[in-house]
Amino acid sequence: MHKLLLILALFYLTGLEAQLATFELLTTPWQCNKGTAQVRTNLQLTKDSVKFKWSTGQANQVIGGLETGDYSVKITYTVKKDTLYQHRDTTLWFSIDKKLCYVVVPKYFSPNGDNYNDLLIINNIDAHPEFEFTVYNKWGQRVHHQQQTFEPWNGQWLGVDLPDGTYYYVFLYNKSSTTVYEKGDITILR
Repeated sequence: MHKLLLILALFYLTGLEAQLATFELLTTPWQCNKGTAQVRTNLQLTKDSVKFKWSTGQANQVIGGLETGDYSVKITYTVKKDTLYQHRDTTLWFSIDKKLCYVVVPKYFSPNGDNYNDLLIINNIDAHPEFEFTVYNKWGQRVHHQQQTFEPWNGQWLGVDLPDGTYYYVFLYNKSSTTVYEKGDITILR
């Protein structure tokens, strides 16, 4: 999460009193889900006192579904002192970046037919349509392989149940690039 803090001093027309207004812009990058942005303030938020106008056209205090790119939010606020009104506005600029959405490969599964952890399911794999996933036994022999379309693995190789034990995987986030990968171990417990 990224933060940008903007502190503005609003001086009333009399020039003798001041109210401190703070705006904090919080953003989250696109990582497994699209980005979000939110403005926090110390001002009392009423319909007429603080208004938000995002470059996306939205007018809420919090927005989501942001693609990567540059955005802005114009904040307009009104301060009332007795019968006098003072209008102020400011614009905050920010960017939403895309970060790698890491897959989560379970450390173990138990394909024993009890319908509990019978399949190896990789979380966040749908964010990587060009993946390649390979599992090896302790002798380095390939015992499972998938690419582009993920099907939960049942712990079999060529239709035969693999024995209990530790297996080693390599997950390539993009099969055309071997520079971004993850490796680890999986234990089969029947």
